[in-house]
Amino acid sequence: FWVGNNAVWSSLTIEEGGRLVRTRTATGTYDNFLIGGNLTGNRNSTNAAPQNVSGTVTVNGVLDTAGYIHLGNGGNGYLYIGQTGTVFSDGARITYGDWHATARAIVDGVWHDNGYLMVSHWGNSYMRIGQTGTVTATDYVSIGQGDGTGNPLTASGTLVVEGFLSTDTYVRVGHRLQATFDIAATGTVIARANGRIAENANATANLAGVWQVGTYFTNGYASNTGMLNIKSTGTLIIGGQYTQNPYSTLAIEFQTLPASPPITIGGGATLAGNLYVSGSALARIPEFRWNANGEAKASVLTGIPILRAAGGITGDFDHVDYDHNLVIPPSLPDFISGGGLKVNEGGPLPTRYDIGYGLAWKSGIND
Repeated sequence: FWVGNNAVWSSLTIEEGGRLVRTRTATGTYDNFLIGGNLTGNRNSTNAAPQNVSGTVTVNGVLDTAGYIHLGNGGNGYLYIGQTGTVFSDGARITYGDWHATARAIVDGVWHDNGYLMVSHWGNSYMRIGQTGTVTATDYVSIGQGDGTGNPLTASGTLVVEGFLSTDTYVRVGHRLQATFDIAATGTVIARANGRIAENANATANLAGVWQVGTYFTNGYASNTGMLNIKSTGTLIIGGQYTQNPYSTLAIEFQTLPASPPITIGGGATLAGNLYVSGSALARIPEFRWNANGEAKASVLTGIPILRAAGGITGDFDHVDYDHNLVIPPSLPDFISGGGLKVNEGGPLPTRYDIGYGLAWKSGIND
C-alpha cells in the first residue's frame, strides 16, 4: 500500500469518524504501509540519486494497518496524527531504505505500535509526540538506528516527547546513527527494560520531564560519546544499574535547591567521564559562615545531591566542573568550588553523590 510513488506527490486523509483497516491474508501475510517511496529493502549507496517522491498521511480517524509503516521509504514522508486520530501498526520505520530519505511524524493523538519504533533507520528523521499525544511500542524504541554497513554521517534521528511514550523493552539513543532525544517538561517516557545512550554512535538526551527505566541505564558505550543533559525540571528513575563511560558527560541544571536528587538509582552506580553542573541555585547553597567579628571566613559548603544509588557508588567522575559564568549576588560568596563528593549514608559503600563541597569566601564586605 503506497502513498506517494512513481515520482509523484500523493496524500491521504482519514477524517474524524473514518476508518481505514488493512488486515492480514488468510495465510497471515501482509504488505507494508509505505508513505513516500517504494523501496522494498535497504539501498546502501550514498551515490544513488534520491527518489523524487513525497507522501503525506493525515489521520483524524482510525488507521489500522497490518505490517510496518515505512515513512520516507526512500523518498519524503509525512505523517500527522491529530488529537482525534488513532493508529495501529505492527512496527514503524521512520525513514527507511535510503540515506537520502526524509521523514517527519507529529503525534497529537494515539499511536499503538505492536512492534518496534525506529526514528531514522536511514536518512534524516524527526518525530514529535505532542502534549496530547501517546505512543506505545511493544518492542524497542531506537533513535538513530542505522544498520550494519556504511552508515553515513549525514543521517540522523530526532525524537521529541512532550506527551507520553512507553515501550515494553528499551529506549536506545544513537545505535549507529547520530541521535537526539528530547523529553520536554510535560513529557514522560517509560521503558520497562533499559535506557541506552551512544551505543554505537555519538548521541544526546535532553531531559526536562520524566524518564523511567525498569533495569539498567548506560550513558556511553565503548569509546562513543554520550551526553545526558538533565534540566532543572528533569527526573531520571533507574530500576537497576547506572553506568557512564570515560568519554561521556552528565550535565545537570539546578535553578532551585532540590529536595531530592534528580537521579534515583535502584541498583549501583559506576561513574567515569565528566560531570557538569549549572544553574542559579549554585549561588544559593546555604550555610556560608562568618566568624565572630563578622569577617569573611573560608567554610565548607552544603552539597547539592546529584544522584542516589541504593546499591552503592563505585568509581568517580574524572572531571567535575560548574558554570563559571554564574552571577553571585553581593550577599553571597564570591567563589564556589565545583568539587564533588561521594557521601556514605550508613552502608558499606557511599550511596549519594553531592556537588558543591569545597571552599567559599566573600571579600570586600565593607565595600
